[in-house]
Order: sequence, then C-alpha cells, then structure tokens
Amino acid sequence: IVEQYMIPTVANALKDGAFDRLDVFFMLERVLKLALPNLYVWLCIFYALFHLWLNILAEVTRFGDRDFYKDWWNASDLEEYWRTWNMPVHRWMLRHIYHPAVRQGLPKAAAMILVFFVSAVGHELLIGVPCHILTCWAFWGIMGQVPLILLTKWLRKRLRNEQLGNILFWVSFCIFGQPASIILYMRAYQKTYGV
Repeated sequence: IVEQYMIPTVANALKDGAFDRLDVFFMLERVLKLALPNLYVWLCIFYALFHLWLNILAEVTRFGDRDFYKDWWNASDLEEYWRTWNMPVHRWMLRHIYHPAVRQGLPKAAAMILVFFVSAVGHELLIGVPCHILTCWAFWGIMGQVPLILLTKWLRKRLRNEQLGNILFWVSFCIFGQPASIILYMRAYQKTYGV
C-alpha cells in the first residue's frame, strides 16, 4: 500500500510545485487521494500495535489489565476519541499531568490544554527527531484538536446528534489531517535535504 499508492501520490504532489504555487484544488486532490491508503496503513499499524503486540507483551509479562483501547471508532465527539483510542497514554496523561495540574489549582479546561500541549510536543518530537526536521506541523495539528473538541461538544449538545461528532472526527483526522501532515512533512524534508 505504501509503495504502490502513498509514495507515488506524495512524490507527484511535491514534484509539480503546486504547494509553492498554492494550487488549492491540486493540493486538495492529492490529500484526498492519499486519504484512503493512509487510513488503511494507520488502521493496520493500530491493529498490529494495540491489539497484537500489546496483548502479546501482556501475555508474556502476565500483565492483567488488557484495556489498551476502547471503541474509539464510535466516538461521538473528539474528546471521547482522545480518551478511548490509546488507553495507556491517556491514563499516563491523567495521572502525571492532568490530575496534578488540577490539584495545583489549574482550571480543568487549562489542564486539558496543558495535556494537549505535552502531547503535541511529544508528537512533534516523534516525527521531527527521526526526520531531522522540526516544523511544528504535528504540534499545531494536535493543538488544533482543542477547538475541534469544543466544536464537536457544542454541535452534539446543540443538534442532539451523536453521529455528527463521529463524522467530524473521521473527516478532520483521517481524511484531511493525516494525509495533509504526510505531505507537509515530506515537503519540509524535501526542502531541507533536497531529496
């Protein structure tokens, strides 16, 4: 999937110079063309890591708590998605960042922003350090989740429709967010190293 669909799509997006010309329709077409193979790869990696690998590790180490993820694909808003898709990291963030911040008198909303800030820095480092580029695309992508969380919660209450938040998650995260991030990071890598 990566070799047949993703690499050619990214290469075509970068070689035509559409990003330098800011050709919006071409960029949108490339992002949408990358969305489906990216989703396949992301789901395969999720399955391999969270369902297979962590359960194998839990079995070998006799770790009793096998709650590595919940049904994030049915999340009715983005806040529910972030609470359910990666339970080990969610619990760590609660235990070491969110609850200590609230105990120190920080309002819950500010503590949530702090958690997303730490997560954003971590995501940026996970992508930027191996690629030797720090562009802050992952940082701003994660920090951009905070207003989207507020929007999906507001829409859910206002329209009394739980599916709308789920649709917004799939559209913002899987259809536009990740494919756009791949292209932006590859463009930054190409500009930095001339590859």
